[in-house]
Amino acid sequence: MMNGINFLFAHPTTWLIAAAVLAAIWIAVKTIRTMSQQQEQSTKISVGLNSLLLLSGIVIMLGCLGYFGHMHDAACRDSVLPGSSFVTIITTVVESAEQMNTLADCYIQSSAAVLSGLLAALFIALLWLLLRHRVVNR
Repeated sequence: MMNGINFLFAHPTTWLIAAAVLAAIWIAVKTIRTMSQQQEQSTKISVGLNSLLLLSGIVIMLGCLGYFGHMHDAACRDSVLPGSSFVTIITTVVESAEQMNTLADCYIQSSAAVLSGLLAALFIALLWLLLRHRVVNR
């Protein structure tokens, strides 16, 4: 069954994603301060904006790493096919309903990492868009 409790056990990369969001907020605040204090220094502003886009890409990669890392954990592998590899889990045809439920639970639990990564990347991209709009229209 799908319930909200599965999202409480996300992969530890979720904490790295949260730190990246805090770093993006810090970069955005620093860029806004630079824009308000020094009107002519566009180099510092463009570095801040480019670093936001880079951070957004890093967050997406962290979300994907968290997804595959959680799927690679022994709890998911050994409960479906003991002694199997990660590639076998993705391409396997399970033999019982219990194995299918376990595999579905593993997919649901690991999706929390990629979901938080995509939402964080969307938030950072929105920050970039708002700051870029402010730079163009000043």
